[in-house]
Order: sequence, then C-alpha cells, then structure tokens
Amino acid sequence: PELPKRQDMEDDLADWHEEFERYHEEETLTEKEKEMRDMYGELKYYTVRHDPEFERLFRGHLIVACGGHESDLETAEKITIRMDREFGKQVFVETRLMNNVLPDDNVFEVWLESYEVELLHSKRRASL
Repeated sequence: PELPKRQDMEDDLADWHEEFERYHEEETLTEKEKEMRDMYGELKYYTVRHDPEFERLFRGHLIVACGGHESDLETAEKITIRMDREFGKQVFVETRLMNNVLPDDNVFEVWLESYEVELLHSKRRASL
C-alpha cells in the first residue's frame, strides 16, 4: 500500500481539530480538554540529519521508559550520559515519558532494541 503523504496527515489532523472545536463550540475549552485534544494529535516538525559515522557505528537502541517524576528523569539522564560516554554512537538512547504514571506505580524500564528486543530492567518487576 502507498504510504500517506505528510500533507495528507496535516489535513487529517486539521480536520480532526476543527471537528473537535465544532463539537465543543458552545463552551470554552478548559486547559484539560485542550491537553486531551492535543494528546491525540499534535504536529511536530523535525530536521532530519544524516550522520554517516552514526550509520556506520550504530549497534542498538536503548529505551528508558519512565514517568515524568524528577527522580526518574535524573536516573534516565545519568543512564544517557553513561551510555554516551561508554559507547558513543554505537548506542542511541531515548527516554520515553509516560505521562499518566504515578510515583507509586513503579514504572521505570530499560529496553535494548538491537537484533532482538530485550527488557534489561523493570522497577515494577523487581518490586514484586
């Protein structure tokens, strides 16, 4: 099947926002409702840069999934800095924030995606 074009996606998102606004036109949207609307569709622009050295050296993708709590973010940052120092461009580290997580949920996971996907650490699993 043909992949959707960026313009098609932008048009669909604009239509969805208009429909959402029309549905709620009698009332002014609260910040919470705007957050909900934007959670399901937000347009972001990225600049793609090709790095031949990265493409040659890359071996795996490390994902740190956590809530947006200060202690989790500090730990994720330490992991990112250490991986960069130890492996450079061989390992790409990404922190994925899970917005609806409470501190008591014990959500902090580290995954390595390479030839296979492997869970390296789970705070929740370790506390069971």
